[in-house]
Amino acid sequence: MTGVMMPLPAIEALKKYRIPLSAAFLVAVVLVLFVHAPIVPVLAGCVLAVAFAILRTRAAQKTGTGKK
Repeated sequence: MTGVMMPLPAIEALKKYRIPLSAAFLVAVVLVLFVHAPIVPVLAGCVLAVAFAILRTRAAQKTGTGKK
């Protein structure tokens, strides 16, 4: 063994989509803490927003129209 561990796919995806995750987290914090919005719909919306960002990126990569 060389002692080098392969990163998990989930951790690798989190690293790749750092900006959408950060933006969703900031929006959720602002909405819940400052606007006093309900937590469950805010979390659901943030999860959906990140999922759509990931799906759009993957779809663009498959068709070859995405940024490299």
